[in-house]
Amino acid sequence: MSYLHDFLHSISDSEREQLCDRLECTDTEARVLRAQCEALSASRPRELRADDLGMSVSHFDKCCSLLLAKCYERIAELRAQHILPILATAGLHKNYVHELRQRDRSLHRRSAKRALIEWYHTAVNTYLLFEVRLFDERVWKHIGDRYCELVKSGEARTLVQLRTMIRQSFVHYVQGDYAALNTRDLPVLEKIRKEIQNKAWPECHIVAGTAMAQIHTALGNMEVVVQWWLFTIAQLKAHPEVYPQALAVARGSLAQASLRLHGPKAAQKVCEEIWKENNEVFARNGHLNLVYFRVSLLCSDVHRAGELLKMRFGRMDVAGKGLVRPMDAVDFALYSLSLRQPLHALEYVQEGLSLSAKMYAGFEADIRFLECVTYAFLEDFPHALQRIDASLRFLRSKKANPESTMWSEEFRYLRSLLQAYTQGRPIPSDVRHHYGSLAAQSVDVFSNAQMLCWKTFGS
Repeated sequence: MSYLHDFLHSISDSEREQLCDRLECTDTEARVLRAQCEALSASRPRELRADDLGMSVSHFDKCCSLLLAKCYERIAELRAQHILPILATAGLHKNYVHELRQRDRSLHRRSAKRALIEWYHTAVNTYLLFEVRLFDERVWKHIGDRYCELVKSGEARTLVQLRTMIRQSFVHYVQGDYAALNTRDLPVLEKIRKEIQNKAWPECHIVAGTAMAQIHTALGNMEVVVQWWLFTIAQLKAHPEVYPQALAVARGSLAQASLRLHGPKAAQKVCEEIWKENNEVFARNGHLNLVYFRVSLLCSDVHRAGELLKMRFGRMDVAGKGLVRPMDAVDFALYSLSLRQPLHALEYVQEGLSLSAKMYAGFEADIRFLECVTYAFLEDFPHALQRIDASLRFLRSKKANPESTMWSEEFRYLRSLLQAYTQGRPIPSDVRHHYGSLAAQSVDVFSNAQMLCWKTFGS
């Protein structure tokens, strides 16, 4: 598949329409772009080829290459994001590596060293966004080595080392290897922290604080997690130029830690303090908005959840209109279920499944779980149980994202809960304990859906 085809396939229909209507390009480029988008919008999407347009392969490839650069620029502008994290979160590994090398050659030819450093600095901070099965150790080593070669400083080497540790600890978490987290990853991070504690390297301090918070989160040391997020937030406030958007993300993570440590009301309090300071930050930062939105649902504050959803998307209309990511559709589905509108929720779930299939498979377990819950709310229990069994089979298959397979147990608990409810028998003690202890400890899809299920079918 071509890079242009893969990229156009990963974005939403509305974004493709904007590219076709507003992208500045030649008549030939416009014809190729329009044809590519029409081929993707057909009932059976396919990849366009040169002979479909009566063009030579070399001319067609040249047009696609020029269009790709223009499309990257336009989508990055529309989403107010750098192109590299867009490609990483979409799972477009080949596109990412291709763009990395193309820009390296271009900037090197122009002797634009500062721009080249900034480019690889972005890569150091974004390549780790790829899911486990797409992450390539050789590419990561190239990115780290190239960045250190360009910068030639101890701070650069430490930053790469810290990012490597974050990735390694995440893999151990996904694998359920908590012993490695505790006896290998944590000691290494603590050693790095001690080595840099008296150095004026604000970026390394911020990344180290984030890494410590994430490892302790995986280990369940939530009091320690809160302290590390407070440390990181203090560093971000003292050095706002380092990661301008990261303060809101860190405060959202502090709210999540407070949720696990003290419950939904504590997390709600953290978010409300930020709201009182400046509620516009929730319109600008998607992560913080999402955390407060999910916390509001856990606290049954549907009104505030609706405000936040409207701030994030600027509207509250029907399913699938302009939604970009699978999780956007999921949040509309959760909100609809909270309003007891399962038919609307099902529309959003189906849109989320469609987006996940063609874009990023990292949220497949979340969306499938919500699908099962939605059918239960529709009182179509046979279909709900059927979808649970299908999801479990999928999670055992090679097609499933390794990061999703850890959630298989949640589907089994949901099946036991629905079977007890439909058969009119007592809820098993392990299921009752599970929902009672876990349903409000996180802002992930499972926690919100579990809370709704327990209130409806367990209480």
